[in-house]
Amino acid sequence: MCAENSHVFSGYACDIWAAGICLHIFATGKIPFFSEIPLVLFDMIAKAKLPDLKSFGLSDDLVDLLQRVLTKDPADRAGVGDCLQHKFCTAAREQRIRELGDEVESNNETIVPQRQDLRQVIFEVHHAAHVRNDHLVHMNV
Repeated sequence: MCAENSHVFSGYACDIWAAGICLHIFATGKIPFFSEIPLVLFDMIAKAKLPDLKSFGLSDDLVDLLQRVLTKDPADRAGVGDCLQHKFCTAAREQRIRELGDEVESNNETIVPQRQDLRQVIFEVHHAAHVRNDHLVHMNV
């Protein structure tokens, strides 16, 4: 979701929002915003008021991650790096590695990022910094 007063569209921030919606559905089995009337649905999304996540019995770490990726303002929303370093994701990775055990430790494959991957990361970080700076200027900070 993009903020109403945002002057810059960020596909990256929208992708994080969409991933958060998917994570919400996977974790709760429910869509966070729903109406059969499109205008009502759009209004619900624009308000970005999440249902009480604790009522689903989710862990504190998962609730925190969901709140961070579903933050209304794209400039304040968590990014991929934030998510990868989040307690919920690090704990999930550690659990998966324990489950896979020897298979993970004996795997000698190396993941090599491609030049285009690195360029995209640099572009996104640079773009996010400009969006944040523009946001602060508009707030007179």
